[in-house]
Amino acid sequence: NLHSSSSHSAAAVSKAAGALDLLAQAAQKLFSRIEPSLEQRQQMLDAVMQLGVQGEYHDYIAAEQGVMAMDALSFSLPENPALASLVSGAYRLTENDETYVPEKLKRALIDYLKR
Repeated sequence: NLHSSSSHSAAAVSKAAGALDLLAQAAQKLFSRIEPSLEQRQQMLDAVMQLGVQGEYHDYIAAEQGVMAMDALSFSLPENPALASLVSGAYRLTENDETYVPEKLKRALIDYLKR
């Protein structure tokens, strides 16, 4: 809704942003009471990686968000040098929208998941 409102008017964007802010605040309250288990955090990371393998990170912005999600989730898991290397490499692959090659990120994720 926020994205589509940008093609209408500044007032529409402001209204959509307000609605998104309320939703984010409600989600924050809800999620602040939940502590996912180690297994659940690993499953979330795996799901984020699978999105990339399935081609959902073809779009640069989606790829950036996916990499940030992988990074955040990696901090909630036990130290893993292979995962740290993947995240660092993924950041390098997504550091510039002009040079981003979706297939390279997809390949890095596939290679990591094969190990």
